[in-house]
Amino acid sequence: MSARSTRTMRRPAVAGGRVNRHVMPHNGGWVVKEPESDHPASAHRTQSEAVRAASAIVSKRGGGDVVVHSRSGRVRESFTLGRDSFAKISAVEGIRLSREARSDFEEFDSKGLSASQRRRRIARKFGGKAT
Repeated sequence: MSARSTRTMRRPAVAGGRVNRHVMPHNGGWVVKEPESDHPASAHRTQSEAVRAASAIVSKRGGGDVVVHSRSGRVRESFTLGRDSFAKISAVEGIRLSREARSDFEEFDSKGLSASQRRRRIARKFGGKAT
């Protein structure tokens, strides 16, 4: 593509393994859309229903960002779900996972374990009580 070209490239909805979804107003309701997409993935009556739907998509696909827009179209809030949220907190706090912990989490992911199953396995391994 030449430097003079005005054509824009569409960003993938999965950037670097991350899934991103936007919750936006549309025709009196709310839609969930992939970034840069003209077509909604789903439509909802309320913003909270759309946020739940977007969160479910992002969580099921391994984590990423949910960006919530106001009725005016401006970004109202955004939040990160999945492993990405731990990575962001860890970077700020200076926490690093050991190789063993990374391996455990990869195993949990490959087996599709729920949050409660993951807690029980970690508690069993380290002698704690899972709640």
